[in-house]
Amino acid sequence: MLITSQVLPLKRSNFACSCMKMVDVNAKNRGGGPDLFGEKIEGEAENGTMSFTRSYQPPQHRDKEYSAMQMLLLAYQSLGVVYGDLGTSPVNVFSSTRLTNLSEEDLVGTLSLIIWTLTSLVLIKYVFVVLHADDHGEGGTFALYCYIRRHVNFHSKFSVQYARLETKTNVTCDGGGRFNLGKRIKKFLERSSTAQDFLTVLALLGTCMVIGDGALTPATCVLSALQGIQSRSSKITQDHVVWLSVVLLLALFACQRCGTRKVSFSFSPIMLMWFATNTSIGVYNIINYHPSILKAVSPHYIVKFFMNNGKTAWDLLRAVFLGITGAEAMFADLGHFNRRAIQIGFSFVVYPALVITYAGQTAYLVKNPEKITDAYYSSLPEPVYWPMFVISTLAAVVSSQSMISACFSIIKQSLFLDCFPRVNIIHTSSQHEGQVYSPEINYILMILTVGLVVGFKGGVELANAYGKTFIFPTTLKSLSKIGYCLEASRTSRSQVISTTQANWQTCGCHMGYGYNQSLHKFNDYMDDHVVIELSMMFTGVVVIWVMIITTFLTSLVMLIIWKTSVVFVLAFFLPYMLIESIFMTSLLNKIPQGGWAPYAISAFFLSVMLSWTYGRSKRIAYEAEREMNIREMDQMLSSSNIYRTPGICFFFTDLVYGIPPILHHYVQNTNAVREVMVVVTTRTLPIKTVLPEDRWIVGKLGNQGVYRCLVQYGYKDSQDMKGHDYVASVVTQLEGIIDTRNEKQKIQSAAQKETVFIIGRTILKANKESGMLAQFMIDYLYRFLQKNSRSAVSTLEIPSQRTLQIGMLYEI
Repeated sequence: MLITSQVLPLKRSNFACSCMKMVDVNAKNRGGGPDLFGEKIEGEAENGTMSFTRSYQPPQHRDKEYSAMQMLLLAYQSLGVVYGDLGTSPVNVFSSTRLTNLSEEDLVGTLSLIIWTLTSLVLIKYVFVVLHADDHGEGGTFALYCYIRRHVNFHSKFSVQYARLETKTNVTCDGGGRFNLGKRIKKFLERSSTAQDFLTVLALLGTCMVIGDGALTPATCVLSALQGIQSRSSKITQDHVVWLSVVLLLALFACQRCGTRKVSFSFSPIMLMWFATNTSIGVYNIINYHPSILKAVSPHYIVKFFMNNGKTAWDLLRAVFLGITGAEAMFADLGHFNRRAIQIGFSFVVYPALVITYAGQTAYLVKNPEKITDAYYSSLPEPVYWPMFVISTLAAVVSSQSMISACFSIIKQSLFLDCFPRVNIIHTSSQHEGQVYSPEINYILMILTVGLVVGFKGGVELANAYGKTFIFPTTLKSLSKIGYCLEASRTSRSQVISTTQANWQTCGCHMGYGYNQSLHKFNDYMDDHVVIELSMMFTGVVVIWVMIITTFLTSLVMLIIWKTSVVFVLAFFLPYMLIESIFMTSLLNKIPQGGWAPYAISAFFLSVMLSWTYGRSKRIAYEAEREMNIREMDQMLSSSNIYRTPGICFFFTDLVYGIPPILHHYVQNTNAVREVMVVVTTRTLPIKTVLPEDRWIVGKLGNQGVYRCLVQYGYKDSQDMKGHDYVASVVTQLEGIIDTRNEKQKIQSAAQKETVFIIGRTILKANKESGMLAQFMIDYLYRFLQKNSRSAVSTLEIPSQRTLQIGMLYEI
């Protein structure tokens, strides 16, 4: 596919001053002058090639200015999109612990561990550091990779070329000194293709893990929201819950097309009510049960807790990590809002609400340690129990939104570097360029999510995959009425099942059931209720890897781009890598118990991205080796065997890598070219609309009636090329760079005759010398993805009756 629709980082206010004057390309060929955009490119003047790789340099990114009210409104909107997963964690953290014989000291140590994990890994790392490492307002692991690529010259064949920019001056912190580790690492990366490939694969892996988490989060959140209704009627089985979850999931994904703004205005009131009520209840519990619980802010209680509990404390890390899942989505959702709005929302609403909620639960547990398996709902005052149950159910549904929005953002970033098959990206807001929606990705996530719910039947494997413990108050209260005793904190899974079975049979007999009937009802309950996962289920099997990758890439950004002192970089890298590695070791044992599911989803998307990136890099390398220069094109067109038919031909191609072989393939096999041929490349800029005077940038290609034209659109512009206005606009621009009257008359005469649009299509085929893996990736995976992805010209409105498509086989 030869039309490029590149999204370039550019603000509208800076656009006009960024467009250079249109000049004759032959000036470069005659004397090494400026290229089409006024920039001299060394090494290209001699051979007459042309390239857009460095011809357009966007200005440095500047954060959009917002008034105080606009910023507060964005912060409010972020509550419903960004913080759902992170904000609903208090429901599950304490109920996921294995603590036995609880003492006040144990509970204080647990609370201190939760508070400092939330403070260090989310508040300090993500909010105060990582959010600053954005790529033109976009966040996520792939944005970190793009940010590095803009400042490091990657030459690996596996990496798509990328225009480099200057460092953002507002975040530069020069460490000084003669020993500059950042420069040495940068030189090492620029010299080592292996290191470049490693960073590329690492970024793709982190991206795919976020997508894997994005498929699991809606499934588990919606299931957790609906699970409690089983206790209201014995006729409601797990199958009913599963299919009701499917209906709710379909509705959730259907509303994504409304856009981030409408979704956030619908969901934000729910999350604001959630945080406000939890804060109020937390304050009530602290005052009513144990006011001195606030001493847990001292980290020395963490040390005492680990010294007293040993391996039990290490196991507890899996439950504690559940309290910070969603932090990675906060960074990935950055493009939907902005840095300041997310910082305000977390620092002044989410963080204090979470700390007070956890403190309130702990204060309640000091007086009622036996309630830890149902800590959240048991700590609710009786008068507000049912209202909070309704609010928590709504909040659980909303909590999946953060990962869905994050998936849209990271796919958009992947498309920018051509690392993902082309899908439709719809900008849902005229004010915020980062608020996007992708129908294809939405449908894929919907199918994966529904498939997980139906496939696992809401069972324990799905809970392990995501890691949540589905324990609900209404179910536990109903169980307690018939003598059900849950002792997961003290015994093994088999022991608890055995004890529970005996209790169920005994109590069932007292309720008038026979022994066999009681046993049958117990087995039905174990089959139908996901709430009975007696081995602990914790989250983070992929999230922790995303955080580790983020720490590593952010450290590179600090060294190479921000030029931060080595001391400060090590003060960031070593502690966080150590902390996250410890959490990772605690989470690994969930993989055999269902935790493999997010890894399987991540592996699937990784194979897609690696195959696509590999195929595109091979195509680019093939075209770079066989591209034509202007001198060769002039010689070909001046041949007596070439017939110049009247009219204008618009040949759509990708000029980033020069004149591709398919143009030579077309002329060589047809022996005919229109008397005027315009080689067209289209670009989509990250602005709402491009003014007509800024849309066209044209230049000459040799002396044989061939020109090139860069057409630039905003993401809200209609790319209509059907009418006469398009041809007239191009002709007007061409007349502005032509000096001779004969050439102007030639163009005007051609414009009055027939116009044809030519689109090229390339097909890759691995040659016999390629290895089996390369043949499989090119001939099967890449070709399948190419056939089923969107065409690069799908957004262009071209008259079909005057359009020709030519193909060429690239044997690589």
